[in-house]
Amino acid sequence: MVRLVASYGRIVPVRQGWYAVPEVPKDSLRAWRAGGRLTCISAAVQHGLWAHDVDALHVRVAANASRVERSPRVVLHWSRAAVTGSRLAVSVEEALQTIRRCQPAEVFHAIRRAANR
Repeated sequence: MVRLVASYGRIVPVRQGWYAVPEVPKDSLRAWRAGGRLTCISAAVQHGLWAHDVDALHVRVAANASRVERSPRVVLHWSRAAVTGSRLAVSVEEALQTIRRCQPAEVFHAIRRAANR
């Protein structure tokens, strides 16, 4: 039955046993396929705080995750902390914390200003 529904485009296969509706943003689908959810600059894009091109997808994964995509186009952010935000992306606060550690200071400050509007 699931294959039939997928063949009509009503659901999209994500990972083994995981499916999503086609309206899910493509970057969130890519993050799920990589084994996590959007974080850092990719989450800022999802939250509408950053409109510039992002070279790689930034994905938050659990510290004990074992089935993750390792790719030059995916930056993994390993974390033991409880997840905040939604299934699509981490919260703005968590994204800012990650951006502060990962991105240049001017990018962090620009996104922080956008978040405070």
